[in-house]
Amino acid sequence: MDWPKRLAIALGSAKGLAYLHEDCNPRIIHRDIKAANILLDENFEAKVADFGLAKLTTDNNTHVSTRVMGTFGYLAPEYASSGKLTDKSDVFSFGIVRALEGDASLDDLNEGMKPGQSMIYSSDESGSYAANINRLWQVAFESSEEYTNEYSGTGESGETTQRHH
Repeated sequence: MDWPKRLAIALGSAKGLAYLHEDCNPRIIHRDIKAANILLDENFEAKVADFGLAKLTTDNNTHVSTRVMGTFGYLAPEYASSGKLTDKSDVFSFGIVRALEGDASLDDLNEGMKPGQSMIYSSDESGSYAANINRLWQVAFESSEEYTNEYSGTGESGETTQRHH
């Protein structure tokens, strides 16, 4: 799968998560964001799925205290240690999702690998991983206006827009 398609999948997933956190009423905290819960349709459009652990919250709640649930390796440390669930817990989990790394597994998370010891990075002797990441950043920033305006509160011409919840 080429990098622009991977980027589109990652951005589509992020937009779905932003929709749950910002535009739903009540807001939804998923609690189990992981690669297996980001489905792709026939056009490779990302769909956030499996809301079995989801919690609803109102705008005036800073967090929801709950029993810690989710998939090991994807849990935000502050949620795992305190049981205080926020939308940032989902964002942390999304950061762990390796949509941009292709077939990468969770072996290095589950085995407690330290940075620099990852089998994913060390197996890429050609140095193409760093080149691909640099290309990803270029593509992301070139197309960032298309994706950031929707959630940043500015329109195409830069004027401030109002979002309705």
